[in-house]
Order: sequence, then C-alpha cells, then structure tokens
Amino acid sequence: MPLPAASTSASLPPVLRESHRLVLQPGQEPTAIARLLAPELAASTRGSIRIGLSANPMIHLAGCADFLCGYPYGCTEQTSSALLPYLLHKRLAPFTPSMSALTEKDVQAIIDKSISKLFDRQQRDGGLSYWSGHSDSCPWASAYAGMVLTIADELGYDVPRRGMRSLRSYLRRQLKQDAENPEPQRLFRTLTLYAAGRTLGDDTLMDTALQQARAASADVAARRGRDRALPDLLFISSLRKAPGERHTALLTWLRSRGHDYRHRSSWSGGWTLLALAEYLKLEPADTAPATVRTDSGQQLTLGNGITTLTPPDTRGTPLRDLATTLTATQGTVYANVHVRALPETTHFPGVTEKGLQVTRLYEKKSADGIWRPATEFAVGDVIRITLTCAKMDDEVEYLVLEDYLPASMEAINPDIPSQAAGLEPLDWSLAFDHREYLADRVRGFCTRWATRDVVNLRYYARVKRAGTATAPPASAQLMYEPQCYGLSENQVITTK
Repeated sequence: MPLPAASTSASLPPVLRESHRLVLQPGQEPTAIARLLAPELAASTRGSIRIGLSANPMIHLAGCADFLCGYPYGCTEQTSSALLPYLLHKRLAPFTPSMSALTEKDVQAIIDKSISKLFDRQQRDGGLSYWSGHSDSCPWASAYAGMVLTIADELGYDVPRRGMRSLRSYLRRQLKQDAENPEPQRLFRTLTLYAAGRTLGDDTLMDTALQQARAASADVAARRGRDRALPDLLFISSLRKAPGERHTALLTWLRSRGHDYRHRSSWSGGWTLLALAEYLKLEPADTAPATVRTDSGQQLTLGNGITTLTPPDTRGTPLRDLATTLTATQGTVYANVHVRALPETTHFPGVTEKGLQVTRLYEKKSADGIWRPATEFAVGDVIRITLTCAKMDDEVEYLVLEDYLPASMEAINPDIPSQAAGLEPLDWSLAFDHREYLADRVRGFCTRWATRDVVNLRYYARVKRAGTATAPPASAQLMYEPQCYGLSENQVITTK
C-alpha cells in the first residue's frame, strides 16, 4: 500500500511558554498579570493564560512536579529528578491535575520502573553512568541519584540493597580520592557534597555542604548551571537550624526565586522538591484560608487546595491587553501563572538568537557525487542534513541541539545496519557526548562546550512521502538554562 502524500502546510512557529510564581500579601499593589510577560508572548494573539491560586504554598512546588513529569530528556539526573514528584505524590496530587488522576498502583509502577532504569546504568565500580549505554560512571550524577534513591528507600519503596551498597562504596572511594585534589579542582562541592552525604547518611558531609551554601554569594542571577539550585540548599539549611521559623524561611526561599523562570530545569526543579520534602517533615497538611480580589471585583476564598482562574477568551487579542489583576485581601496568597502562546511571526530566518544561533542545511547528492544544497527531492532520496550552532558565551554546559524533520522524511539511524547500508559515516563535532536518532527527530547532547568553534550535527534522512511539508525550526537550548536558546529558519520542502 503506498504511503499517503504529505499535506501542504503553512510555516509552523514554535510554542513559547512562560511560568511565574507569585506571593501576594495584603497591602501590596495589585499585580497585573499581563505585565509579567516577555514581549514575544505579550504580543501573541494565539495564547492562553492559566492562573492557579491557593492559601497553601504547595501550589508553587507542584508546578515543579508538572514540569519534571513532562521533561523530555532522560539522563541519570533527569530520571532521578522525575522520580521525585511520585515519591511526594500524596502531598502534591491536590495541586497537580495530571498526578491526581493516578492511582496508588500507577504511582507504584512508575516508581519501580524509574528505580530499575537507574540501576540499569550501574557500572562495575558501583557508580551510575550519565546516559544509558555509557560505560563510565559520573560522580556527581551518582551522588544525586543516590540521594533520591535513599529518599525512596526511607519512604518504603523497594530499592535494591545490593545496588545501594555498591553505589555507596563507590561514593566513599570517590570522596576519598577527591579530598586529595586541590580545593578548586574538587568534584564534590556544595550541592554534590550534600547529595553524597545524604546518600551515605553522613551528617559531617551534609553540614560542610550547608556551610559552603551559606558562604556562597546571594546573587542568584549570577549563578550558572547547577549552582542555580543553591537557594534550595540554603532553605534546607534554614530548616535544620531553626525549624520553628520554617514559615519565614519558606517565604524567603520563594522570593529568592522571584520571577526568574530560568530555574525551570530538571536539576533545579528536583532540588526544589528535595527542599520541599524537608519542609513537609515539619509542616501539617492544612493551612489557614486567604482571600484574593480580581480586577472585576470578584472575591475568592482560598483554602488548602487549588482554585483555577482563567482570563476571558483571548483569541484575536494580544495577551498584553489582558486587564486581569490580583490583590490579596486576607492572608498570604500563592499564585502560579502559566502562559502558552504561538508567536505572531511564522517565519524564522535563522536569526532568532537568545544566546545561541542555529542554521540548517539540506543537501542532495548530485550526479557527479557532490552534495549540494536543495529544497526539492524525490521519494526514496537520501538527504544529508547539517545543523551548525554558534554561541555568545565563551563556555556553555549541557547543550541540546534538536532537529524535527518534515512529515515527508524520516531519520536514518547509523547504528542500524539495515537503515545505513551503503552510506558513508558522518562525523559530529567532538563536543557531543550523546546522540539520539528517532523517527521524527535527531538530537545531540553536549555536556561542556568550551571552545570558540561552532559545533556541527550531521545526519541522514530518507524521503518517504510525496507532497509539500514544512520543517519546523531546528533548536538549540541549554538544558539547565532554557531561556538560552536559538531557532533556525523553518523551511518548506517539496517532494515528488
């Protein structure tokens, strides 16, 4: 049976998202939601805003659960972080619709699968590799995963005893070796040191890490990568020092996040839930009520659960023109604002730069054996696709470069002989340390990119359908700093 033709479609813009967490108290100026938005979202006429309100601060932290449950990548840290929401399911479910629909049996199955997935990466030395299929252990990811697995064990879930003993032995050896390194070169510092101490049940290591966190700079905006989670460790430190002042510590912690949604990474989201786990040991489930007033005069009484507020229909109206405001009239009001929008433009000429720039090239081999740029192909053609990424900073960490194919093509996996037969190997830049070939997209991961050179991702695709289709923009993004991204142009591809 022949494949259906690919449909003709207009250029597809990427979906832009934004999240804000607010703490409102009586006496403050009304908060206009539209003023929080970035210009690209504020100008959109094809967007939506969803506001969640509660008297319980758990509403802020449940947003991390939603984010982690839907995180698209799966290294050892990200798999560990995604396990945390399910370990805290009973307390988070009232604030997370997707989690409230899960039964205890569902949660148990997800937890068991995640634990098994982590231990599938255990190496002969006891450590865990950073990616599935890798043969070397990653010390910091092993410490972090060990901490999450320790919490799972404390909550009564089935964690392999032998695997944990081997993992703890690995961490002890790594800590001993690391102590012999000069101070600036040590792998186990602050967050990773705390994770190792939590895994080993070593109060001295944890106290040392907490002292380092307290001595660190309070300038969250200046922190990069994994250091963005330091406020969570400072919160844990406050809870340990003065559990009776936990409410004041909680507000200080939430304000330290502010409106900076750059923390929206699996690492930082995971540490947020780890800090939450420490807070919940001290905090009862119920909270005092609060009230909030909207610009329309509506007065809402908020309790321990979540109240959802959706602004009027925004179709055809820029989001910046919304007049929705919130004013706390009694008690402390916690609000989550989730925005999703398509930008007004549908053309991306390769200059969309938010710290990264991506260009994409489609090539077809001509009769003389030379690969040349092309936009028209025939069914059965093999296409060579090259992504080139440049950066503004001298050094970046945890880059993901991803390319979605048009509906008329599918990626060729070079690791499958039946797909790659007769094709010459294609080299990627050495900076990439993990690759994934999926039917509809290809992506590469770079842990550290320190040179000033550009990086290239190159792969083959095969044309499988006739018609006209649009290739969405290729994207580059820092996994732990997703506001740093770049988009290529989108391209119309014609196949016969």
